[in-house]
Amino acid sequence: MVDNIAWIFEGCDERGCWRDVWCFDIHTSACGARIPRTVGLLTLTHTATLVDRKIYVFGGGEGPTYSNELYILDTLTHGWYKPNIPTPHPLPRRAHTAVLYRDTIYVFGGGNGHRALNDVWALDVSV
Repeated sequence: MVDNIAWIFEGCDERGCWRDVWCFDIHTSACGARIPRTVGLLTLTHTATLVDRKIYVFGGGEGPTYSNELYILDTLTHGWYKPNIPTPHPLPRRAHTAVLYRDTIYVFGGGNGHRALNDVWALDVSV
């Protein structure tokens, strides 16, 4: 939630996957802008962490494809961008968790299609 706006990421059903993001005003029950997702951003089981007015979307997967990419949605401009993150990077994963604590996003666990992951990664978002 940013102010009174809920940001809704489309998902998948038996017919296929959808990649858009919608804005929903909880006070007026009005659906707002449809924001196309950026190329490369996977649809299922990613995490979305709100930092100020930006949503950090990490990982996820579709079928046998898993991601370790980070994309940021600016809720003011409705624009996507992919930040340059220093290495090393986490393994591609989905079904992980992420939490913001004191200007750092912590990512834990998930799976990579072969095994469950039991690692923690930290991303400083203060810069």
